[in-house]
Amino acid sequence: IMADQYTVKKSVKLKTWDITKFDDGDMPSSTYHVTERSGFYSCDCPGYRRQKVKEDHKHSRIVKFWRENLEESPGYFLSISGSDIEHTKLNTEW
Repeated sequence: IMADQYTVKKSVKLKTWDITKFDDGDMPSSTYHVTERSGFYSCDCPGYRRQKVKEDHKHSRIVKFWRENLEESPGYFLSISGSDIEHTKLNTEW
């Protein structure tokens, strides 16, 4: 089973990013918004509110990884497996 794939892009709101989930296929299944305030990330998905350790939230971790390691570059699919975040550059040249 392949892990869920995500794309991240800047939102129109300041210090907010859109994280879009792709289950299996070309159509996105959901989009959430991750916001950073003073180094702390929060997410508006239903799972974030239920999660006890907020720093472990997968959407927040993916956005933070994308910002710190990929310098907010567009065109990446990201997935999370345990503590590992993997990324794949999309082929944008047709």
